[in-house]
Amino acid sequence: MVPGRSDEVGLRVVVVDDEATLAEALARYLGACGWTVETFRDPLRALERVLDDPPFALLTDLSMPGLDGVTLARCVRDNLDDRAPRIVFVSANEPSVADRALANALCRKPFRISRLEELLRAWADDEKRDEAKSSGTRRRPGAIRRLRDDDADTGS
Repeated sequence: MVPGRSDEVGLRVVVVDDEATLAEALARYLGACGWTVETFRDPLRALERVLDDPPFALLTDLSMPGLDGVTLARCVRDNLDDRAPRIVFVSANEPSVADRALANALCRKPFRISRLEELLRAWADDEKRDEAKSSGTRRRPGAIRRLRDDDADTGS
């Protein structure tokens, strides 16, 4: 059992990373916390899926062949507008200031997966409060949240 198990069972998170090891680690951990996780190594397939059925959150690497994470995020935001998921850039690279505006958070590698799950859970709690107030829309990106640990532990 993973500490801090989420009560948000059923909320879907899409992970897009051409690095299979990281994508699988994220999927295993978040799945054990109660999230429904879909992983994609191909960002174009991920884009099709996200546009067809928007998830709660989209976690994407920045540097991928075919379609980079910034372009993926821009396509999602442009096409889904207020229905766009929360977007997290997961990368060792620092995006430009303009590109950062497309994301709700930046997870700089290395990071602790547990901190990422805490962020997702906090967003889910925020969304529950927003729905209780009958707003029904997700927040657009504002001040970007940063997650980064100095150690290389990506599995806890």
